Amino acid sequence: MNHKLVLPGLLLVCLSCVLLAQAAKYHSDSAKLSADEAVALMRMINTAEAEASISSKSYVPLKQLLEARQFKGHQVLSQMTDDVAGLTKDYSLSIIASADGKHYQAKLVPTNGCGVSFFTSDPGIIYQAQALGCNEK
Repeated sequence: MNHKLVLPGLLLVCLSCVLLAQAAKYHSDSAKLSADEAVALMRMINTAEAEASISSKSYVPLKQLLEARQFKGHQVLSQMTDDVAGLTKDYSLSIIASADGKHYQAKLVPTNGCGVSFFTSDPGIIYQAQALGCNEK
């Protein structure tokens, strides 16, 4: 048995279980994306990108990522604006993969106002930030 594949495979199984719980949390009926929903979405993105990287040796942009098993049965976007961006509730989501497929960046930013934004990339760390000069909570 190839031991190099066992640990990543086990890690993906564990992440998938957590992801299913997060996916349920993401789907609320509110027209506004909550911070918990945003973090759940970013976790789903990181997990799907990790699986894409392992299976195809390449990270993928938003349009391809939405075909991943994590997103099956979930209406993540209300509208695709192009191959790398779309709208989800009151936020704009974009995921861009580098030309060589070795890196990706994802951002989830409010469509209006100074709300909290979320960012992640290939290391899988999720950042939360607010635009400078904004006092809106």
